[in-house]
Amino acid sequence: MAAAGQEQFLAPSRGPVAATETGGRGVLLALLMISVLIPIQPEVAGLRLDPFRLFLLLTAIPFAVALLSGRAGRFTLSDGLMFGFGIWVLFTYVYHHGMERFPYGTVAMLELLGGYMAGRLLVRSVADYRRLIRYFLVALVVMLPFAIYEMNTGRMPISEFLGRFISVQQKLEGYVRFDLSRVQVVFPHAILYGLFCSLAFSGIFYLYSKNTAMMIPRLLLCALMALSSLSSGPWLSIAVQSILIIWDRITGGKWVLLIVISICMHIFIESFSNRGTILIIIETFTLNPMTGWWRIHIWNYGTENVLNNPVFGIGLNDWVRPEWLAPTVDNFWLVIAMRHGFPGIGLLGLAIVIHVLRVVRAKGLSEEQSLARTAYMVSLAGLLFTLTTVHVWSSVAMLVMFCIGMGGFFYDNGGRASPEGETAPDTGHSPSPDMAGGRSSGPALSRFPPRPARRA
Repeated sequence: MAAAGQEQFLAPSRGPVAATETGGRGVLLALLMISVLIPIQPEVAGLRLDPFRLFLLLTAIPFAVALLSGRAGRFTLSDGLMFGFGIWVLFTYVYHHGMERFPYGTVAMLELLGGYMAGRLLVRSVADYRRLIRYFLVALVVMLPFAIYEMNTGRMPISEFLGRFISVQQKLEGYVRFDLSRVQVVFPHAILYGLFCSLAFSGIFYLYSKNTAMMIPRLLLCALMALSSLSSGPWLSIAVQSILIIWDRITGGKWVLLIVISICMHIFIESFSNRGTILIIIETFTLNPMTGWWRIHIWNYGTENVLNNPVFGIGLNDWVRPEWLAPTVDNFWLVIAMRHGFPGIGLLGLAIVIHVLRVVRAKGLSEEQSLARTAYMVSLAGLLFTLTTVHVWSSVAMLVMFCIGMGGFFYDNGGRASPEGETAPDTGHSPSPDMAGGRSSGPALSRFPPRPARRA
């Protein structure tokens, strides 16, 4: 089946695509989603080989060949920059730590570049995007009873069962907020669990927008699952997506006007407020204002480290800071800059900017594709903004890169319509024009973790 799936997957994407090809992508996409939800952590030769890492390891070469050869859509400038970013990540780890860290650097590159390639190649049409949202919904439904149980008992039954046979992800100690246990289910941290749940929010809204009776319960499920993490990061992601959805509904998608208003508000606040825009956002959208202040100090001292190590970053070395400041860095973009210098964050940032511009400027899209593009951009905006307040690693770091990559189909094939043979999910209506993202030393990955660090 794997060989057949790769043959179907590697087929040219230009022109009509047979239903069997989309089925091959669907199988690989399902396997990727399942691998994310299995919390086992087997080690091979000192490296942690989670199921999602094994998936990326097995698919990395076929994905790279397909993308580089153009057999899965045109190879774009963003693709080239992402390849450069992945290579630079590996290089900086070897530069700082020698060949001893080559395996770790390879795994890190695999998570980031492999996740991006998976998004580019497994979501090639609106129908694939729908399929992804359905898979997210299935994952949320499966996790729901375990999330409720963990919130009330502080126990992770999936890990407890699998832990009898193999190394698994453990529950973090002292993980309580509002007298409730912060939910992880199968993830290393509640923030990662909550961010995972929030990724499908806007997709659910737009996909089921023609059937309110189906949309509302699914949207509530997604939001409540994200909120059960009791973490401000996922809450912020849901809030940003909700604000953008409301704006779209009220104004009919006047995004340029929103950008102009946002810039004017920022200038006004910076001119007349003694707190500033960033501080107001942090104090407003964090559950614990003290964590907001910590983030400000982390930003100030973290950027100093970047400026002092502008080219190669600091790798996995500890960063310079006052003794009273915790070693954790709650900002994904800042961690990239600290570890890999300006070239690292520059390659990644430029790739994203070019990608976003090409998505929003894509021409020749059907109304169905335009709706999917709005859903994708709202979700991506919420994600990219939230990553300024949290760091992500492991499977969720891979999914972040996946979500960035999956929007390429809007522009890399001229906005071709959904492949023949693909059908919309049952939303209660016929398709209509309107209807149819391992721990180590160095800058820590989140505020905690209380357990000793170990290699990836």
